[in-house]
Amino acid sequence: MTLARSISLLLIFVSMLPASCGPATEGPSPESSRAQPRQSAAATAPTTEMTMEETTPAPEKTAANVAKERTAEARKEPKAEAEDKVVEVKIEGLKYLPGPVTVSPGTTVRWVNEDRALHTVTSEGSGGPLASEKLGRGESYEYTFRKPGQYDYYCVVHPFMKSGVTVK
Repeated sequence: MTLARSISLLLIFVSMLPASCGPATEGPSPESSRAQPRQSAAATAPTTEMTMEETTPAPEKTAANVAKERTAEARKEPKAEAEDKVVEVKIEGLKYLPGPVTVSPGTTVRWVNEDRALHTVTSEGSGGPLASEKLGRGESYEYTFRKPGQYDYYCVVHPFMKSGVTVK
């Protein structure tokens, strides 16, 4: 171990000591005058930054700890069903990406226009639930599908752009 590294480690150790372990501050003492040269020598020596993680080995996982982790994981409550789920469809390159999607009831589908052109999300046929305004770049439209079925849609501005959502 080099002298500079030894000094650096000593300084790290001393800096971690509580204030009550240091020298008394009532007045100059022979110890404080001796400590002064050590501090100035350390200031000129190259320092090596070390963290506690580097100097302290990681604790080993025991079978008991692994068993505790598994038990804690098993006790966690199951996640809420699809009610909170959001599936994103990008509108890019005059396409809906990914193409048709399949979701479970309660899932929200969000369409985000990433094209420079205006686009819509409009149900095919009459009376469908999808009816967005014209979406500019960066704008989005979303709909939460509650009932199973097939929901085909297209873009009013570009009628060749078609896709669909299957709810199972």
